[in-house]
Amino acid sequence: MPKSIEKEIVEIVSKLTKLPKEKCALDAHFKKDLNIDSFVVLEMVFAVENKFKITLPEDELNNVFTLKDFIDLTEKVMEKSNA
Repeated sequence: MPKSIEKEIVEIVSKLTKLPKEKCALDAHFKKDLNIDSFVVLEMVFAVENKFKITLPEDELNNVFTLKDFIDLTEKVMEKSNA
């Protein structure tokens, strides 16, 4: 059974940030809670885009502040690409 999008993204974030997966709470704010700067966010975007063969719209990325926001946007884009 394939991994869920959420689990895949948590693994990517954990690997790029060197944070344990348990610390990657869905409601965690990238900057305030996880101390993730904009460069790491860009790395996350590139990794997710490559993994899922999608393009995340830049204008919508400006409203992504938590892991849940990031997962939701990824799922939204994937649904559109499969439609």
